[in-house]
Amino acid sequence: MSYNIKMNNKTYEMKNKTIEVAKRIKEFTTIQQKLEQEPDKVEEIINDQYDFACEILGMEAVNEILGADITEIDVDELLDLSFVILEGYESKALKKRRERDEKKIADLVNSKNINKLMDVADKVSNISNQR
Repeated sequence: MSYNIKMNNKTYEMKNKTIEVAKRIKEFTTIQQKLEQEPDKVEEIINDQYDFACEILGMEAVNEILGADITEIDVDELLDLSFVILEGYESKALKKRRERDEKKIADLVNSKNINKLMDVADKVSNISNQR
């Protein structure tokens, strides 16, 4: 399964969601939550966001997306990029889950037991209408 994000009208490939990437995502979100409660650690938050993005997309892609390196980037754009990365991994999993659920529903609707049940309901309805 491949993962990618679209930024600035260009598609960037992300690393596959391996165990290491999943651990890094968990670590990243945990660190972000802790650091946000300590406003004096703004630089640490920004560095972690930048490192996270570079680990997933590569430094060259991150600098291209943000239009600068870490010393000159817009920190709000970096935060947005971090969220886009997290959503990219999440949306792929949700899409796969939705596809499996839709298949289960289609299989259920097309099953012989459902068709038999619908036939019985139609017969009962016809009997009720004849009275």
